[in-house]
Amino acid sequence: MQTKISELDTKFDTLKEDEKNRRELSDALDARRRILRASYEISHGADYDGEMISNAMDDVTSYDNYCKLHPLFVNSKAVMAESTVKDAYRRYNRQSTFIGGNES
Repeated sequence: MQTKISELDTKFDTLKEDEKNRRELSDALDARRRILRASYEISHGADYDGEMISNAMDDVTSYDNYCKLHPLFVNSKAVMAESTVKDAYRRYNRQSTFIGGNES
């Protein structure tokens, strides 16, 4: 009986870990989609405010962290898009146009 319980515990732990991995992958793919979308919109003249570009940078950070922790994950699909978002972030930061931020 104890062996069965131990086996079930092991299977349950494996299932929890698998679900966690699937969720992290899904979150990374969602972040990449948002990065690609933000890059496209910025490149085509969309008027991104500070909050929007800050959220896009959060996605860049999250996506980069996932890629660092998962070196086998194909992460070259958003390199140029990340660059576009980072450039826009730097421009907004220099211009102090963040909503509610950078005012002294």
